Amino acid sequence: MLPFILCFSMIFVFFPQSKAAAAWYFQTDNARWSEGGSDGYIQVKSGQTVDIKINSCSRVNRNNNVATQMSVTDCGPALAAEICNPTTGNCTSRYTIGSDGFLRFTNMKGASYEIYIYDSWSSYYFTGWANYSPHY
Repeated sequence: MLPFILCFSMIFVFFPQSKAAAAWYFQTDNARWSEGGSDGYIQVKSGQTVDIKINSCSRVNRNNNVATQMSVTDCGPALAAEICNPTTGNCTSRYTIGSDGFLRFTNMKGASYEIYIYDSWSSYYFTGWANYSPHY
């Protein structure tokens, strides 16, 4: 009985059952979605909402590649996101991320999607970590 309990316990350690937000690294100067430069992948059920939260970010000078850490309050409004279906080629509208680092897409159609983060600064690109979370 003890080996069964240990094995069963390990399932919950290695495969958590919670629906915590998935984290991913993003970089805004990679290719557009149609060229395979996705910043994250997500499976969404019909009617779900997708939340994107920027947790940390840096701006990187395009000329010398020097990175400078920024607060989410400062970098959020410089970033925008869209969610695209690679099968159909359809994308949501591109929305600016708030100064709280948060953006919400509501009433999504069920499908596999790719998430893309863009910036509005010509001399810099942005890197960082973000979470995404589909839910009802």
